[in-house]
Amino acid sequence: MDKILIWGYGVEGQSNLAYLQKKYPKSEFFVLTDEHQSSLCQAPDSLTLQFNYLYGDQGLARLADGEFNLIVKSPGISLYRPELQQALKKGSKLSSAINLWYADNPDAKTIIVTGTKGKSTTASLLNYLMAKAQLQSTIAGNIGVPILATAAAPDYTIFELSSYQLADLQAQVDCFIVLNLYPEHIPWHGSEEQYYLDKLQPLLNQRIEHCILRADSKRLQQLASPLKVKRSEFNSVMGFHVTDGHLYFKNERLRHNFALKGEHNLLNLAACLTLLVELKVDWRPLLNQMQDFAALPHRMQERLADNGVLYVNDSISTTPDSCYCALQSYQDKKIHLILGGDERGLDYHLLLTQLAEFNIQSLSLIGTTGQRISEQLAKMPVNFNWCYRQNLSNAMQYLKTQVKAGECVLLSPAAPSFDQFKNYQARGDLFNQLIQD
Repeated sequence: MDKILIWGYGVEGQSNLAYLQKKYPKSEFFVLTDEHQSSLCQAPDSLTLQFNYLYGDQGLARLADGEFNLIVKSPGISLYRPELQQALKKGSKLSSAINLWYADNPDAKTIIVTGTKGKSTTASLLNYLMAKAQLQSTIAGNIGVPILATAAAPDYTIFELSSYQLADLQAQVDCFIVLNLYPEHIPWHGSEEQYYLDKLQPLLNQRIEHCILRADSKRLQQLASPLKVKRSEFNSVMGFHVTDGHLYFKNERLRHNFALKGEHNLLNLAACLTLLVELKVDWRPLLNQMQDFAALPHRMQERLADNGVLYVNDSISTTPDSCYCALQSYQDKKIHLILGGDERGLDYHLLLTQLAEFNIQSLSLIGTTGQRISEQLAKMPVNFNWCYRQNLSNAMQYLKTQVKAGECVLLSPAAPSFDQFKNYQARGDLFNQLIQD
């Protein structure tokens, strides 16, 4: 009997287990988590949840010893964990939800949307535009339904995938959209350069039919230029591009009713339109059919309070670049910025100098990154008030006495949430609750 290990037991891990138990009913299943989860020790209440539970050093030792025939890990677990590398050397096979899906759907037409930032919005927008164009598509990945619970769509299945999921993807992909490329997730990948290589792995190994790339991303173009794959570009004057806050097709300024703020969102739209041209979809009628496409939760999600203060939940922001994009969308506002989170060693110097471009009224720093930023600011000349406030609740309590009608409170942390929250959603949910309170 084969032994199958599910490593990680969040939403995707549970979906993976249900899928594999149905596919391999005679196999013996194990679930491994790095830390003890008491709920997993309870007796399973259905056949689909029967497994042996392992955790901590003892479970990792059994994994490293090559005990399991197949290991299916969750994306957040690094491909470069030494225990995993040792298991592979001893003969264990490794797979993932996305690789299992492709193995079961070899004839499906697929589009992968990736990028350091904007991939969820772009994948959702692309799915939205395809529906408007009478194409039958569906979306999966880090948004919506788990991958293995997603049926292939008649026309296109759209996957929003991170570098974690792309690093060992083995499939042939019809279209690969790369929105941008900034340093991110360095601890998982081991280095900035490895992050780029893992993020672009399907492209660099030329397992794609067609790629759509941002023309003005120097690092992206540098890595892709030697490759002999069909490609299209956006943010180039030869196609769809954004100039001075307006969307153009070549030299034609386009009229549209796309409501999302910021040049970065117009660039996401430009990427989608570039693909629609390649698919020979009549894109012009779609430009004025986007009025009901709304921002996804925790992505520059606006709320105007009764006191006239605009609160913006951009909890998804985990890099300096994404915070800067958010700030650009509120250049006409007096801004109270909440910045900081989990420490990941990113360079914040450029962002701190860029703050002078905006009407910053106050800067509230939170988390371990906020503490490091406060040490940097102590050595810099700045023209706004700033203070390290430890956590989001303290920051919002302070702002309650400071912010005035017509001003903007912007949560765009430029850092992950894991030092104080389960994930960015939990951070954004608390922000929303504190607004309500």
